Amino acid sequence: MKNMIWLLAVAGLCGCIGGSGKPPQKLWTIQIADKQEHAVAAQRTARVGAVSVAAPFDNVPITVLRADGTVARDPVNQFAASPAALLKAALADAVAEDGRFGNVLPVASNAAADISIEAVFTQVALDCTVASSRFAVVKVDIAAVDTAKPSRKLIATACGESRVDASSGNFSLAFSSAAAKAIRQALAKLQL
Repeated sequence: MKNMIWLLAVAGLCGCIGGSGKPPQKLWTIQIADKQEHAVAAQRTARVGAVSVAAPFDNVPITVLRADGTVARDPVNQFAASPAALLKAALADAVAEDGRFGNVLPVASNAAADISIEAVFTQVALDCTVASSRFAVVKVDIAAVDTAKPSRKLIATACGESRVDASSGNFSLAFSSAAAKAIRQALAKLQL
């Protein structure tokens, strides 16, 4: 009997009995970390307007693309906030560093702007379609809208995409890098 109690106590301390068996959630962010400096070319004022993430990529749990063509949600790895909120902040940082605007309004500002930079992220996913590999994939369509006039007028559109190795498991780094590359690629193509 003493041996049975001793085994149960050791098993309980080792996590073999009780506990949920479910690993703790990991939260990841997206941000433009390696900021680049550019000379300011114009005294226009810009703001980041509407930013959305297309379904099925618009969820806090990271969307996983599987080898069999299905899409799943990762129950452990999640974004620290909605992908749209994280990507809006990243887009604002990239627009500020772009150098084509004399002033970039803070995301929460209600002040008037000459141009609104708006984006639809058509893919934000962890690509696991190839065995033993993981890539953070970000695709974005960006639009510049003239807001200085009474009616909004589309000035230009551009797209960008990036695929970054995520095999290290540091999804903040992988998605931040993929987002930065995709956003910068689209901004560079944007003819203002």
